[in-house]
Amino acid sequence: NGQKEAGLRPAAVEAWDDYTRRRVELYAEYEAQCQREAVVDFPELLLRSYELLSRNEPIRRHYQARFRHILVDEFQDTNGIQYAWLRMLAGDTGRVMIVGDDDQSIYGWRGAKIENIQRFLTDYQGAETIRLEQNYRSTANILKAANSVIANNSERLGKELWTEGAEGEPISLYAAFNEVDEARFDQSGIRTLYESEAFPLERNRPEPVAAVEEDEKQTATG
Repeated sequence: NGQKEAGLRPAAVEAWDDYTRRRVELYAEYEAQCQREAVVDFPELLLRSYELLSRNEPIRRHYQARFRHILVDEFQDTNGIQYAWLRMLAGDTGRVMIVGDDDQSIYGWRGAKIENIQRFLTDYQGAETIRLEQNYRSTANILKAANSVIANNSERLGKELWTEGAEGEPISLYAAFNEVDEARFDQSGIRTLYESEAFPLERNRPEPVAAVEEDEKQTATG
C-alpha cells in the first residue's frame, strides 16, 4: 500500500536488491489477485481516481469546473496520492481551503505526510494562514503542558494554545505496564469519582423511554 499511496504501480517501483524485488513481486501478485476477484482497496480507489483525471483531459476539465471551491479537513492525515489527486482536481485556481493541525499528525505509519501542509503553502503562493489558537475544551494547565510538548516538534508552523477558562487541576502522570493495566487504572479512577459522588452517574441519566412514551399517550388521549 505504501507504493500505491505514492502513486506507483508495480512496474514503476524500483527494486535494487532481493528484498525489495520480492516485495515488488508480492505487490504485483496482490494486484493480479484483486483484478481476478474484481475488488479494490482504498488506495486503489485513490490511485484510479488520480489516473482517470491525469489521463483524461475532458473528464478532468469537467470536474474542475464542477467543483470550483474545495475544502479539505484533517489535512495533516493526507498521503502522497491524496495530495496529488487534490492538485489535479483543483488545478492552479487557488480556490482551495484546507483545515489541519501539523501538531496532530499521528498517521505517518499508514502513509500520511505532514509535509503536505508545507507543500500546499508552496504550491499555492499567497494562501492565508489562520491560526485557531483559543481552546474551549481544555483547562489552562493542560494547554500549558501541550504547548511544552509540541514545541519540540520539528518543522512546525507554530502556534500557542490558550484559554479563557480555569487553570484546572495539576496534571498527573501514570505509566501503565500495558493496555490492560491502563484500562484498570482508568476504571479505578472512574469508580473513585463515582463513589465519592463527585460525578454521580444519575445526573446525566436520560429519562426512561417507557415513561416518555406513557406521557405522550396520556397527552394524546386527553
